[in-house]
Amino acid sequence: MIDEVIMILPLRAWFTVNELLTIQMSRVYMGGRVESGEGVFGIDNAARRYYGREIRDLKASELECLARMTRAPSSPKLRCKAQ
Repeated sequence: MIDEVIMILPLRAWFTVNELLTIQMSRVYMGGRVESGEGVFGIDNAARRYYGREIRDLKASELECLARMTRAPSSPKLRCKAQ
């Protein structure tokens, strides 16, 4: 966590907090098998993979599930289920 903060401080000169969050959320690992090419990267891709819809069309509970997945994307307990 501290390493991430130190790394991001210089970026604040060029990007807003919202821009940095957007960049991070478009690259974050969201589950799947990376070695087999089935890995899901980015919250937009995760919305399409797990729910078959664009992120702007998800319910609050579905968004919350995707947000939880960023903490432990390989954990079966945090898998999102289509509703």
